[in-house]
Parts: sequence; structure tokens; C-alpha cells
Amino acid sequence: MIRVVPLCLALIATPALAQEFSEEQKAAFIDAIAANDCSMTETEAEVLLPAVGIDRDLSAEIAVYLLDRGEATLSEDSQTFTLAPELCQ
Repeated sequence: MIRVVPLCLALIATPALAQEFSEEQKAAFIDAIAANDCSMTETEAEVLLPAVGIDRDLSAEIAVYLLDRGEATLSEDSQTFTLAPELCQ
């Protein structure tokens, strides 16, 4: 089961890790969210991300990467991950 939001929050508090995903994997993650109106809830992620080859751990790594760079945000209730407008046109 993919837990994008809670896992993202846990990883944000840890030191930065080396990027362990490819540009293709990052693009697949972004494309899946973009195709879902530029945002995704945890429930949606559990279905949509595995369909494009993104597992829970990889999802968390990419999400933290995007959050750290201001290319995505979490809703106030930490339930919805949203791409920044420049990634979702």
C-alpha cells in the first residue's frame, strides 16, 4: 500500500538522501499526477502510481524531492499532494 503523504512527512525530517530514482521514474510520477488534475490523494496514489511502476518507497523519494524544490505542495491536512503550476500545464 502506497502512503505518499505520511511517508513524505517522515522523510522531510530526515537528512537529504542521494537521488535514487531515474529521470524516467520522476517523469512517470509527475505524468500520473498531472493526468489526475495535477493532484493526488493517498487513496488515488495507491491505485495510480503502481500502474506506472512507482512503488511506495520510490513514490516517497520523488515526492520529497519535489517538495524540497518547491515543485509540489501538500494540503493543510496533508492528504493531497499537488504539483506546482510549472509542472502541470
